[in-house]
Amino acid sequence: LQQAGPLARTCPHPVQPHQFLKLVHVRPRSAHDGLRATRGASLVGDQVGRPESDQFGRPGAISLAAPRAISLAAPVRITYAAPSHPVTNEQYIAFLEDLVAGGREGEALALAPSQPWARQRERTIVYGYSNGKFSLGRDMEGDLWLPDAPVVLVPAGGAERWLDWRRRVTGRPWRLPTEAEWEKAARGVDRRWFPWGNAYDPSRSYNQFSTRNAVGPTSNDSFPLDTSPYGVRGMAGNVNDVCTLGSGEPEEKVVMRGGSWRQQEVGARIATRNVSSRRENGSSFAGFRGVYSYTRSDER
Repeated sequence: LQQAGPLARTCPHPVQPHQFLKLVHVRPRSAHDGLRATRGASLVGDQVGRPESDQFGRPGAISLAAPRAISLAAPVRITYAAPSHPVTNEQYIAFLEDLVAGGREGEALALAPSQPWARQRERTIVYGYSNGKFSLGRDMEGDLWLPDAPVVLVPAGGAERWLDWRRRVTGRPWRLPTEAEWEKAARGVDRRWFPWGNAYDPSRSYNQFSTRNAVGPTSNDSFPLDTSPYGVRGMAGNVNDVCTLGSGEPEEKVVMRGGSWRQQEVGARIATRNVSSRRENGSSFAGFRGVYSYTRSDER
């Protein structure tokens, strides 16, 4: 992979024959269907030679998944809309308005994103709401929420409820990715540090020092070079992705994977992870995306 930007250099990991991954290209049925899928053997996790710290310099606040080999037996389509991005404000609003149309206004308002500090006193949703319609504008800090930016500040259970709704609308078994599926989609078959290679370049992904005014999520199309070998976008920056821990792990726990607008270089590493409770409300730097396992009939 040839990198662009101020730190440009070529730094791929060689892929050994036993690490070969079959990449299944799937023709999308519509603009709202999937593009790519992953399966097969992969390497996950990282080893580093220095203590890791977060954006505030606190050592140990960033954890990296331990190196290990995995095998994904079932192909998984890693996208919601083309190209592959986290779920956007526009897509989340469509879900909320469908609830309102079905006579479930209170439920829709309860699942709308809300300001983090306001939850301690009274709940203040970020979206505007009038006559059954939600709208985007500026939040309590004056930051503009964009329709094509990842949805954040989602209340506990909101991601799962959106995926339930998406399953009913499309007939597909949409769900959160496991962290193994997420990492496979982010790095391919080698143990690269970032989706594009091993050298960090702040011009490629939306992190703390990528712009002078990193105050919240930006458009999914703002950093097109933050793209994995499978064409999955935004896995090193913009927002973390909520993933499940996989079979045999506590169901009440989820794990945040990927970098965000609040993190520095270490946070942009593919192996970065942070386990939290499903019952916790969302943060301003955590989004989500959907996947589903498919059969060969989906290729026709």
